[in-house]
Amino acid sequence: MLKSANQPYDQAGFHEQLVKLAGVGSSSRVLDVGCGTGRTLRQVARVAQQAIGIDSKEEFLEQARRSLSDAVDDRRVELLNVDLNREALPFPDAGFDNIICQNVLECIEDKQRLIAGCHRVLKPDGVFLLAHHDFGGVMVNSGDSGLTRAIVAAYADEAQGWMDAADGEIGRKLPGFMRASEFGEMTSETQQLVAFRFAEGSAAHDYCADAAKAAIRAGISKSDVDGWFADLAALDRREAFYFSIPWVYVKASK
Repeated sequence: MLKSANQPYDQAGFHEQLVKLAGVGSSSRVLDVGCGTGRTLRQVARVAQQAIGIDSKEEFLEQARRSLSDAVDDRRVELLNVDLNREALPFPDAGFDNIICQNVLECIEDKQRLIAGCHRVLKPDGVFLLAHHDFGGVMVNSGDSGLTRAIVAAYADEAQGWMDAADGEIGRKLPGFMRASEFGEMTSETQQLVAFRFAEGSAAHDYCADAAKAAIRAGISKSDVDGWFADLAALDRREAFYFSIPWVYVKASK
């Protein structure tokens, strides 16, 4: 059996890793910037004393309220609608021990403004974790490398309906944005999240399915895309499927 020394491309384990990297503890007050449907908050709520999640999309917040109903009811988790492109973070200075911002920055028009806001509301010696997948760096083994590159680019460059903007190369830009900020000590790492199987319902399968739809919307023929997707399934049956996506994070303190 082939085992990877890299991190697996696994959603549940990934969000647990985020919480550990951010240094969340039992007494922590945590801010999740761009919390979406609450996947990271679910892990935060298992550890932290209190967490606040903010997002600009009310439909995502409603899903988060349903999935985190117990934590919301007992006030361990609070969910707020905040337009991150038009509003400052609505919190006093130095109020959070840990701030997590995952897969959000590409949607933000003034990126340095958001980073500065996170610096303002972070406590001295608190931890800010800024992270993003670099969708333009995805690798997929297939029988047509040119088509694969076109499909990966189509998905990386597409601003989906809930996104204000898209930047498929945002992951590789995070260290530069952070070096231009007020944060002092910083650590950055790039991880390759890897999958060897194409099982339906897996993160790799979901990515490829979404990328296939984006490619068709971008004008790549449906027959070519369908053939590409079928090729991935055939490679999986021969135990030759490979998928990886870069994930970049910068961990900083005041």
